[in-house]
Amino acid sequence: MTKQRTLVATVNVLIMMALVTLYSQGWGNIYVYAGLAMLAVVFGGVAVAQAVDVSDKDANAR
Repeated sequence: MTKQRTLVATVNVLIMMALVTLYSQGWGNIYVYAGLAMLAVVFGGVAVAQAVDVSDKDANAR
């Protein structure tokens, strides 16, 4: 559980760093990147929650 949370946090930080880098290079609008970052965080969180849920069910089934 903790490892997966750490992984998600790491991925989110990498996404943010990439977006900041793109913005500092002058690639488009910060609001567009902020919106994409929020979507990435939401979808990442949902995907991990589902993965954790499935692995918990597998463990219980055994």
